[in-house]
Amino acid sequence: MQLEDFYYKIKKAKENNSLQKLIKEHSGDVNLDYQIDPRPVFIKNKAINNFDNEKDSLKYIFNSSAETNLEVPFTGIFNEKNKIITDFLGGDSVDSGYCDWREGNLLEKTRNKLNRENKMMMNHTHPVFKGEEEIKRKYGAICSKIYYSDEAPEKRDIQNDSLVAFSFDEIKEEYGENYDEELFEKIKKSGLYKNYGGDYCELALWSKEKDVSNFFAIGSPRINQLGIFELKDKGRIIYHPWKIIS
Repeated sequence: MQLEDFYYKIKKAKENNSLQKLIKEHSGDVNLDYQIDPRPVFIKNKAINNFDNEKDSLKYIFNSSAETNLEVPFTGIFNEKNKIITDFLGGDSVDSGYCDWREGNLLEKTRNKLNRENKMMMNHTHPVFKGEEEIKRKYGAICSKIYYSDEAPEKRDIQNDSLVAFSFDEIKEEYGENYDEELFEKIKKSGLYKNYGGDYCELALWSKEKDVSNFFAIGSPRINQLGIFELKDKGRIIYHPWKIIS
C-alpha cells in the first residue's frame, strides 16, 4: 500500500511559495492557516494491515472508499504522549460529500478500546471525481472547501469556485434521514461556519469532546494521499509527517 504523506506536499509548497495553488488544486479550505511540525506521528503496522479484522485496517478503508468514491468515517486509537496510532476502525459510508461517525457502532467499539493513555481520532476519506481520461475534481488529504451558510448563495460553481457554500436547509433536504441534527445545530451555535469550511467546523467541535484528540487524519484514496494534522483554534492546521512502525 503506497501512500503519499500530505505533510511533504505542504512543506514543499511553503518552500516554493505555492501553498495557495496546492490548496486550490486539492479543493482545500482557503481560509485556514496551514503550518507544519517535523515531529512525526507513528502508525502501527497492524493499523494499516489488520489481519484479525480486515475492516478495521487502513488498507480496507482506503480500498472501500476508492471503489465506491464515498466518504468513509473511521476512527483511530491515539496515544497522545508518544504520538502513536495503534488502531484504525472503519465506519459505514453514507454519501460522497458527508460522513457520520455516529452511524452504526463505530463510536461504541472505539470507546471500548480507549484507556487513560489514549484518545479517539475522528478521521475520514475524501472522494475524487474522474472523467473518462482525467480527474475532473479532487478532494485531497486536507480540510475541504465546502462551506455552510444561512441562505443558499445566488451563484455556485463547484468546479472552479474557491468557495462553495450550501445552506443548512439544502443540506438537511439532501441528506434526509442521514442528516445529523445535533451536529449541525452545534455548528450553527458555534458560528465557526461563518469563517471556515465544514470539515474544520465538524472536527473543531469533535475536538472539544473529552475523549477525542485534536489530531485528525484525512485520506484521499483515489490519489493515494494521507495527511495527519493537529487542529487548533482560529483556523490553524498543523501537519505532521507520519511513519509506519512495527
